[in-house]
Amino acid sequence: MSITRLTLKNFTVFADAKLEFCPGINVLIGENACGKTHVLKLLYASRTDLSVASTSVYGLEVNILRTFFGTRPASMAQLRRHDGLTSLGGVLIHNSDAGTQATQLDRHRPIEVDPDIVDPRPTKLRGGIFLPPRDVMAMYPGFVAAYENRELSFDATYYDLCRQLSAARLRGKAARAVADLLAPLERLLGGEVRLENDGFHLKSPERDISAPLLAEGWRKLGTLAYLIANGSLTENSILFIDEPEASLNPTLTVQLVQVLRELAHRGVQIFLASHDYLLVHRLSQASEHALSPQVPTRFFALHRPEPGAAVAVETADTLAQIEHNAILREFARYYDDEQRYTLDELAAPPPPPASKPRAKKPTAKKPTAKKSTAKKSTAKKTPAKKTPASKRR
Repeated sequence: MSITRLTLKNFTVFADAKLEFCPGINVLIGENACGKTHVLKLLYASRTDLSVASTSVYGLEVNILRTFFGTRPASMAQLRRHDGLTSLGGVLIHNSDAGTQATQLDRHRPIEVDPDIVDPRPTKLRGGIFLPPRDVMAMYPGFVAAYENRELSFDATYYDLCRQLSAARLRGKAARAVADLLAPLERLLGGEVRLENDGFHLKSPERDISAPLLAEGWRKLGTLAYLIANGSLTENSILFIDEPEASLNPTLTVQLVQVLRELAHRGVQIFLASHDYLLVHRLSQASEHALSPQVPTRFFALHRPEPGAAVAVETADTLAQIEHNAILREFARYYDDEQRYTLDELAAPPPPPASKPRAKKPTAKKPTAKKSTAKKSTAKKTPAKKTPASKRR
């Protein structure tokens, strides 16, 4: 049960694109504004609850619009690529468990998107979990009620994730089934993530830290850990992660790669978009060298053949086979620049020796009488005796 193929016709930045996915980890790379997040959101919208489809012919459209625009009125025409042509746009999403879903992008009638009509909990289709770049754990308290009753500038992925985080942790046999998958994350965090009345806490025998006091990178890992602990993220899930490396240092990024590979090994299909050299190349390295556990991995390089052109898609099973690798290109440019700067410094003529400053002639100082430091005698002088006149003769 997985998403197998996506066909796009005049969808946002794509003119005509087809993506064939693997059941393991699917990695989207490319420069900004090349449609990586658009692909993630579109696929996620196809996996959210489709119970609305039984009462409305616009079921898939509602899910797509709420995923892109939140609760604001919108139309599918806003997602059509503006190329000055009148050709229609369309989307085809192929699922191994539910056939093909399709929609057109020429409907101009705005559709009111009400979060009450779409339940993010899966029913017929395998449920999706979307982790956006921004943290959710710290803003969790009160967010669901605010989203349902206020106009917020958040799309439905934040609302859905908060709903999924609201479930209590598993217990008994169900908890033991995910214990070995949860353990590596809890070792990284140094404790268990618990949901209490005032929000999330990271708890251990030595400490109790509320979510707002945790570093954002830890909160991202904590969100993933709690979704496993409460049973939202299982082998029957599809995980969508936009920029998983955000707020993580390189050491945590590498450890996250191991967690993602283990999830995929257990049957979770993963779609992620990344700009991080270390994350994507560690994933590619595991495929290139058939590291255990062996996980199907596929890379999609989204790029524009020329400025202003529609985005094209290049596909390969390793990054070594990808020609349009924007991440590697920039790192290679940095290396080349460093080499050039070093060679230029070596080839440059040595600077002339610095001239020594003239020594100043010593000026003769006028001798000054030194004051005697001897102590004045305190003895009284004896007056000389006068010689009598008779004797002077």
